[in-house]
Amino acid sequence: MHRFYVIPLLICWSLVSIGRTNAASNYQNATLNTDLKKIPSPPSFNCSDMVPVKFYLQKAKGDQELSTTGGDYTVDSGILSFSNKRTVGGRYTCVGSATNRTYDIFVPAHADSMGKSKSVMYGDETKLTCTYYGYPKVKMFWMKDGDVSKMNKTNLKVETEEDDNHGVSTLTITNVQEDDRANYACMVEINAQGFASISNSTVLLRVKGTFEGRRLLERGVLMLARLFLDKLAALWPFLGICAEVIVLCTIILIYERRRSKHSPEPEESEQSQDLINKDKSGKGDVKKRVAKT
Repeated sequence: MHRFYVIPLLICWSLVSIGRTNAASNYQNATLNTDLKKIPSPPSFNCSDMVPVKFYLQKAKGDQELSTTGGDYTVDSGILSFSNKRTVGGRYTCVGSATNRTYDIFVPAHADSMGKSKSVMYGDETKLTCTYYGYPKVKMFWMKDGDVSKMNKTNLKVETEEDDNHGVSTLTITNVQEDDRANYACMVEINAQGFASISNSTVLLRVKGTFEGRRLLERGVLMLARLFLDKLAALWPFLGICAEVIVLCTIILIYERRRSKHSPEPEESEQSQDLINKDKSGKGDVKKRVAKT
């Protein structure tokens, strides 16, 4: 009697084992390297043997069915092809009438270049924008001169918009000061599901219109003046003597000019002398006449 119960149980156990084996064989992983030189074209998934088939992309907000054409992909005769290598990361499933297959595309972390440097005027506002990609979930953060703690300044603000496999982060710096001159790095890293990757993009922010340049100029002028004075040290006594002579000559000249203004002219002195002589001769004639009488 017990044999009739054992045989159905064995049959059920065999079916479950076969189902698990098929499910395991239908799950595949694919790793995509975003280096354009190494990967000539983005990957494609072939599920043509399961037609009719539908493709789905797993997202945080729910699975998204992929239509015939999309922004970065195309679906044709059970084949899913991609046109962009960096935004294809994710978990894809093709569902047929009898079975399904699942693919994971692991995209290494990548941050687009922000340029080598950027200049901003002292006191103005500037923005640094970093676009990054990767799958599984990318962790993104900013660093200033290689230090995360330096990003705690009150005039620094970070705004980030993320999707499942890419994101855009904007660093806004208001009222730029001299100490805001630094190397700012957009750091992205992945460490999930046994897949690890890291990337960064660094830009040097230059601050113009500060007083630093003026201070450097003043220091340079002082250094030149000191060098000039040291070389002419033996000349200073001679220059001092020349200055004293010039001052004395100027004083003498001023004195002589004032003296000449107060002294009488030569003609006037001669006329006055003639008048005096005439007066004296007249008095002599009078005395002679008085004596004769």
